[in-house]
Amino acid sequence: MISNCILKRDLGVERCAMLSRLSCQVVLASFLVGIPSVFGREDPDLPSPSSTQEPAVETKASRAAQPPAKSSSPAEQQAGVDPKNAAPTPAAPAPNDAAAARALAKERLKTLTQPAEKADTAQNKGLREVLEERLRKLDEWDAASKARDEAEHPAQLPEHQASELKAKLERVRASLDRSAKNSTILLPDTFRGRIDKISTDTLSEMKQAIETAKEELQKATADLDDFRSNPERNASNALADLRAERDRMHQKCTTFETLRAEREAAVTKADSAEAREMASERLINFDWESRVETERLRTKEAEIELRTKLSALDEPELQLREARRELAKRALDAIQSRFQQVVDRQQTELKQAVAHEQVRAEAASDPLERYRAFRNAELLELKALALKDEQTLSISPAMSLETQTELADRAERDFASLQQFVKESRSSALVALRLKNDYRRVWIERSQVARNELDRATNEITRWDNALTAVELDIVSDSRDERYVLDRLLDALPLARRPDALALAAAVDAERRIYLERRRTTLQKIVERAQGIHNQVQRRIQILDDQYAYVRTHILWMPDTEPIGRATLSAIPREFRRLARSVIRIAWEATDRSNWGQVTPEFALLLLLALVLLWPLHRARLLLNTWLESERRAQPHRAA
Repeated sequence: MISNCILKRDLGVERCAMLSRLSCQVVLASFLVGIPSVFGREDPDLPSPSSTQEPAVETKASRAAQPPAKSSSPAEQQAGVDPKNAAPTPAAPAPNDAAAARALAKERLKTLTQPAEKADTAQNKGLREVLEERLRKLDEWDAASKARDEAEHPAQLPEHQASELKAKLERVRASLDRSAKNSTILLPDTFRGRIDKISTDTLSEMKQAIETAKEELQKATADLDDFRSNPERNASNALADLRAERDRMHQKCTTFETLRAEREAAVTKADSAEAREMASERLINFDWESRVETERLRTKEAEIELRTKLSALDEPELQLREARRELAKRALDAIQSRFQQVVDRQQTELKQAVAHEQVRAEAASDPLERYRAFRNAELLELKALALKDEQTLSISPAMSLETQTELADRAERDFASLQQFVKESRSSALVALRLKNDYRRVWIERSQVARNELDRATNEITRWDNALTAVELDIVSDSRDERYVLDRLLDALPLARRPDALALAAAVDAERRIYLERRRTTLQKIVERAQGIHNQVQRRIQILDDQYAYVRTHILWMPDTEPIGRATLSAIPREFRRLARSVIRIAWEATDRSNWGQVTPEFALLLLLALVLLWPLHRARLLLNTWLESERRAQPHRAA
């Protein structure tokens, strides 16, 4: 009893006095504690034997850190652990408790590092190591507490995220419903005016709006694909990993009571004051270690709860991204449709203007006016071609680059999935079935892609590349032809009117070159798009070829039946008896004359002919061997 009281008073003194006065206070504590022990009672003001640290002040944070008294974790339910018999977990200390413990440990370390003695003792070295370890445990406690606080109080609550997602989804779906009834609400302000009076600047703004709508659609598609391919969306696997880690932590926490008993026994069995001091300090470190693990366990429970709530947001998020992509696609379709109407209207007007200029050129008697009308008709035709090319570039083709890229990516993911399945699957029969199905499917798909999509992509490249080459040749060589026409015009005009003709020709040539450069720029973009489509189709074909080669390589090494074993050997006698019965039945049927057929004259004649031919063939063989032997013997004499 005296030793226990001495230990308790020692521990109290260590927390409020310096180490240099420890020996004197131990003697004083022994004297004070020994008096009540003689009379068979203890001082009620002394701490209990199990108390090894200062009492924690109960705060809101410490109360929030306390686990529920009558609840059991899912790990305990799965493992069949009774919450009443489970190992008790230490109460979570308040933040000021951890701060006080850290300050005390730092002060004691500072005292131990002072050069009070010439030579440092082994006791001081061991005590410094214990205190440094305690500081590390306190740092781990701070990190665990911060992680738990972040899990229990995230920056944005899942409930708020769910409400925001719901509101956004409702707004997007409302826009989709309105656009289904009237698609003009998706049009920008540039497209809302009349289509019969469109200036060049307005047409440029329309083309820029189409490019912006395409970028919005690509961005919405990329966001949707990224969300679908995000591995964190697999909530079942993520929760399973968290629960498995939580169960390991729980198993570790259940051993703390046994380890605590061992540490307390080490304090009791210590035979000297230095040993008791070291054992007591290690017991305090163990308390902080157990609290750190308990805090980590509670953090993991909070993370599981938070992850469960967040997993419920995946489906609304997916629906929102799909709705945004659909809305962007509808907006692009509406803009392209409106632009097509504008271009069609302008082309109609340009055709009418060309016809008017041609009629005026035929009716004009003045050579200069005839030349003016002829060149105006040419410029109007060139402008119509430029508008048509720009319309082709603005409107998505039947074989779009986005679609072909998505198909190629899908083929690549399918091939990677097949390789992963073959690598990880433990059933050879399932692998063989998958390989057989892909063997039949991949080659057919590859043939269809090469026959249809690759041919179309090749034709598109050829068509637009030829158009681009024609425009480039017009830019280079048409100046010579125009010079010839201009020379004829100058010869027909008097000298006073020739400067007007030269000015008109220069203005027309400059405007014509602008339209040609405009067409060349547009056609270059169309050719680049067609080349990208062709590359994606070739990439898809290459992936299918690699997949087909992979299937052919592995299908021969994947048995689709069970290997030879006792079941196979047991079937041999049964198959042998079946074979013997079949042979006997066939032999017995041969002895039945009713099954015999009548010998026809043709059969008898052929049999006789076969017998007769044996002798001539035999004689011919002998004569041939004799002739070969004679030739072999005569060959050396001929050589000599």
